[in-house]
Amino acid sequence: MTVNQRPSTRDRGLHTPPASVNGALWSVGSVAARLAIAGPTLRTWDRRYGLGPSLRTEGGHRRYSETDVSRIELMSRLVDEGVPAAEAAQVALSREESALRSTPRPSERKTPTSARRTVSCVDALVRAATVLDAATLSRLGGHVVDRRGVVAGWTQVLAPALREIGDRWAAGEVGVEVEHLMSERLGAELRTITQIRRVHRAVTALVVMASAVDEQHYLPVVALEAALAERRIPSVALGPRTPAGALEAAVVRRAPKVVFLWRSLPPADGDVDSPADSGVLRHQHVVLGGPGWRDVVGQSQPVQVAHVHDMASAVDLIESLVRT
Repeated sequence: MTVNQRPSTRDRGLHTPPASVNGALWSVGSVAARLAIAGPTLRTWDRRYGLGPSLRTEGGHRRYSETDVSRIELMSRLVDEGVPAAEAAQVALSREESALRSTPRPSERKTPTSARRTVSCVDALVRAATVLDAATLSRLGGHVVDRRGVVAGWTQVLAPALREIGDRWAAGEVGVEVEHLMSERLGAELRTITQIRRVHRAVTALVVMASAVDEQHYLPVVALEAALAERRIPSVALGPRTPAGALEAAVVRRAPKVVFLWRSLPPADGDVDSPADSGVLRHQHVVLGGPGWRDVVGQSQPVQVAHVHDMASAVDLIESLVRT
């Protein structure tokens, strides 16, 4: 199959590829199934960041090369770790081809069937949110966490769907009501899991969770609470925008082993206070979730502080801390 190749995905001009260009060519749908990334997300990354197919067939159909797929995979991994999409795209586009080939791949691969199923679930959630179909959002969200569990359901389906809606809102393609409805419905399903599976006897909470006082996005804390309930770890989530004084009071009253704090973005002024500054937190393990804590990580702390980058890592670390 003859192809034409662009100098880069940022340059829309086409030129004849060198003779060395070979290997499989991938359509958007094939890449979506291979990497378990929704097709609309791939198109958004292409349109917004120039991270898209660099080849065309003789018939004019755009195709991804293996290098393009590696860049997409790198961006996806960075986004999953909390790197903002624009920064992740810049890293992926600037990476040399030899470096892409040497980048370690995830140890576990989804089978093509499970990958296609994941993409289908993400697309279905996005479609339901776009038309404000609350009932379908609830049904699909509940099905995802029931079948996959909270950690896998959140990581593979719910979080990608939320990111896709957030990208569409940022591009002016949907209104804020779409994002709010999806968050509200998925949050309700996650809270149902928490109520069903939590420890129902009166026990001291082993984990107290809160978000930064100026944090706009609280749903990751709701998901973490549900994931801990699945593992029978008692926790208390204090709700969005918890004032520092209220967090301190809760820690004094419940004496948890772990305090989890979520921040998705650093504050506008760039000044991120250390969550361990308060003396009341110095007798707990503090686990930080979200990329908004970057300026804190690495600082000298009066208490053990760990920074986690995904749901699975957060649950595993918290479980190890409370079981010791």
